[in-house]
Amino acid sequence: MNYHINQKGFANIVLIIVVVLLVGAVGYFVLTKKSEPVAQTPSPITNTSPTRTTSPTPTPTPTPVVKDETVSWNSYTYSSIESGILPNLTFKYPSLFGSNPTLISSRNTNRPGNISEDWGGFFEFNPTGAFGDRGLRIEFFKKVNSENSFESYVSKSVTSGGWGSPKYFQAGGYKVARIRFASSSHYDADVGWYFVELPNKSILAISTSGDKKFLYDDDQSGNSTRDRIISTLVIGQ
Repeated sequence: MNYHINQKGFANIVLIIVVVLLVGAVGYFVLTKKSEPVAQTPSPITNTSPTRTTSPTPTPTPTPVVKDETVSWNSYTYSSIESGILPNLTFKYPSLFGSNPTLISSRNTNRPGNISEDWGGFFEFNPTGAFGDRGLRIEFFKKVNSENSFESYVSKSVTSGGWGSPKYFQAGGYKVARIRFASSSHYDADVGWYFVELPNKSILAISTSGDKKFLYDDDQSGNSTRDRIISTLVIGQ
């Protein structure tokens, strides 16, 4: 009987040990699960910035190159020695007026006997009319500006001579005024004047004349050959 009791007590002990082991295993398992970090699913990032629309870069329009025809023109210098009262004058002219101007007279060449004190000589381009009567005559004078300004001098000349409204432009850094008759019916040769403002109240006056039909029509086209000749003027010392 004691043996039976001992067996029963031993069985109870084993049962207790098994229960303790099971409880320990369960506790270890629970503690292990709690200590593991919970993986969080990242929330999607919502872009709240406004959507920017990129405009295509416009293709720049190329600036048209304006060809300067005067670059290839002939060049001529009228020296101060010939004029006697003017500085050296260099200007260009197109080949339609011939290869070289003809100096008709100056203070040192074929000097006329009745010249005025302000007269400085004159040239002729194509005087024989070999290119369809496209002749051009240029005569120089040196005037004294007695008015308060260059514009006042030009306005007075326009009023006294019955000319059309002046046109102003630049030539070699100098201010130029051009005046013409308002009509083409005044002379057989179309006449036009250019006044160039010089230092010390001096004015270079340039009278131009030539074949009326060619010069007048040429001026009316808005591309006056005479204007372009004067625009190339370079005034020396």
